[in-house]
Amino acid sequence: MEKSQTELLDGLMSLKPSEPFPDEIFYSIFEIEDHVERQKFIERVRGIAKDQKRAAEFSRLFKRFLMDYQNRMRQSGGWTEFTDQPVRLSCGEWKADDQGIRALRFGKDFQPVTVYACSHPVLPIEILKNVDTSEERITLAYYKSAAWQRITVNRSVCANTNKIVDALSQFGIEVTSENAKNMVRYISDCVGYNPIALAPKKSINRLGWVGAGFTPYEEDIRYEGEPEYEPIFRNVRQEGKFATWKGLCERLREICH
Repeated sequence: MEKSQTELLDGLMSLKPSEPFPDEIFYSIFEIEDHVERQKFIERVRGIAKDQKRAAEFSRLFKRFLMDYQNRMRQSGGWTEFTDQPVRLSCGEWKADDQGIRALRFGKDFQPVTVYACSHPVLPIEILKNVDTSEERITLAYYKSAAWQRITVNRSVCANTNKIVDALSQFGIEVTSENAKNMVRYISDCVGYNPIALAPKKSINRLGWVGAGFTPYEEDIRYEGEPEYEPIFRNVRQEGKFATWKGLCERLREICH
């Protein structure tokens, strides 16, 4: 049965000088989500260690646990848990749910601090790789105004703290100069931890030949050009009778000559 904070502190006060600090003391610190309550608990533990003349020992062990915790979170991590999310992604150290996206970090004084990437749900759902230029674009899904929405931007936008603010904020995504660095890191982690779910898909912004195939008839190539031209791309398809098309083309050739 899991012990309460009071029970943990009482047990700590009864430790003999030869007994090691119990691991559950350190694990319980990371389980406290509220920053103020977490800091209060740390100070109470540190005070007891100081009274026992073991403050240096506690600080050394706490530092090791912090480093181990960060490594484990990056390696195992969690998953995006947004309501009605388009895809579920592994997101490393980030906690991503309907309350936003945040992670537990540690400052120079090894005090845990919660940092935020975004105050609402957002995640990458697709990567498009242009067959002509090999450049990549990334589609982000974000939840605002009680609905999931999508935006596709150049991959370079999500790798630059200045560009990501200019490109995403105009569509209502809550990214500012304050949280831009964390947003860039979060998106990068999602892409890096999900190589199969976010494997690049072929894309093109024109009609025409691609190798032995012809777009838009190639089913494995996506359109990623300007939105106003997408209806034209979508409406080029096989339809009607060949004889009618042939007759029209023959008359056009006679006119041209």
